[in-house]
Amino acid sequence: MAAIFPISEISTYTQGWMLCARVTRKSPLRTFKPKNGNEGKVFNADLLDARGGSISCNFFNQAAELFYPKLQQGKCYFFSRGSVRVSRSQFHSTKHRYELTFDKDGLVEEAPEDSQIQTFRLNVTDLATLGTRRTPCKVDLCGVIVEVRPLFAMTSKDGKELARREIVIADYTATSIAVTLWGDRAKEEEKFAGNPVVGFTSILVKEWNSLRSGSLLEEGALVLNPDVEEAQKVRQWVAQGGPQQEIKALSQKASLGRLDEAQRTVTMAEMRKAAEQLDSGCKVFVAICRLHGVQTRRQGEPMPLYYMACQEDKSDTFKCNRRVDASGFCPGCNRCVKAIPRLQLRCHFTDAWDSNWMGTFHEAATEILGMDAEEASALETGEGGRDALEAAVHKRYFDDPLQVMVRVRVDHANGEKKLSVGCFDACPVDRGEHGREMLQEINEMLMA
Repeated sequence: MAAIFPISEISTYTQGWMLCARVTRKSPLRTFKPKNGNEGKVFNADLLDARGGSISCNFFNQAAELFYPKLQQGKCYFFSRGSVRVSRSQFHSTKHRYELTFDKDGLVEEAPEDSQIQTFRLNVTDLATLGTRRTPCKVDLCGVIVEVRPLFAMTSKDGKELARREIVIADYTATSIAVTLWGDRAKEEEKFAGNPVVGFTSILVKEWNSLRSGSLLEEGALVLNPDVEEAQKVRQWVAQGGPQQEIKALSQKASLGRLDEAQRTVTMAEMRKAAEQLDSGCKVFVAICRLHGVQTRRQGEPMPLYYMACQEDKSDTFKCNRRVDASGFCPGCNRCVKAIPRLQLRCHFTDAWDSNWMGTFHEAATEILGMDAEEASALETGEGGRDALEAAVHKRYFDDPLQVMVRVRVDHANGEKKLSVGCFDACPVDRGEHGREMLQEINEMLMA
């Protein structure tokens, strides 16, 4: 048998290597259809060796069918005859610069149990530090579950059940964050009973309206009561009464904030009238309404609900966000760039007086649909396909009332005035505050 090669030294220059590693994560087997039209199969796994090195590996087609039933999470194996390439870090949870790929010629054999190889590894970012990190970012987290929110379930047209749940975790920095779980992970409510300590790999953290929340990616792992140093710190904090302290919530729900008098809440009818009277420039309106519909088709053909946006920095706080083509080329930056999906919807909002179609941008669309562009893409490319995505969108029609911020801009072309109406911010209505405002309006009408 060849000498065992350490994972940390794997590179594209390495030849004839053999690894002895534990499978710390194994994804579900899925099918895909490339441009040539031939259906394929793939799954991936994360490996960890005795020196603490970790790397992701992919199994395609015949290798996927051969090794998927053979590989078991938590067991040790010998790996060889795979190819090495630069890692696509956006798809993997390990920090290795490279990733492995195995085809039908790959070799995987079960190895004896090695107690020197850990069963789970975390590169934890504590929640207080997470509050200062630039977003979006992908991190490992460890904390105690302090809240389990209800399961959000839906059924697609083909009968596929989809599930989503938020849990809130806190750590020894007295900070908490909401994390979204998907699929079977969201259904395992009994595992969250008793406020266990939990470790996550590959949490995608995003910020909206100065609030942050996380989503467990498909390649990520969830481990209850992990045997790692960070988990022990959390347990000590819990034993000392930490969860009873005042906790800073990174994901606490918030309203759109105080409004200027010029931005008082208006009806859809008032907004339409004021927009028609606007001669130049732009104006912001705030309205209370419900989502009436989302345009998902044009002339019978499905409309894209998201696009791939350039993530090159234009300043310390702004990214390019220009649409990139299929090859990843950004016309604004004039080069191929890293891109992520961003929602771009055409929504129909309504209240008791009027309704209006308007373009709705990523941050507002995320709140309105209850999902971000990555989650929408996962639904559309999953087993349920486009029907699953549209079913999730339809579920939000006439749901909770929304407080939306709308920007109306006036442009002139060939001597004609053209109105551009877009929703750029949204949040659930604070029912108590809104109720008090309506009571005050009623009292003013009675006193008039």
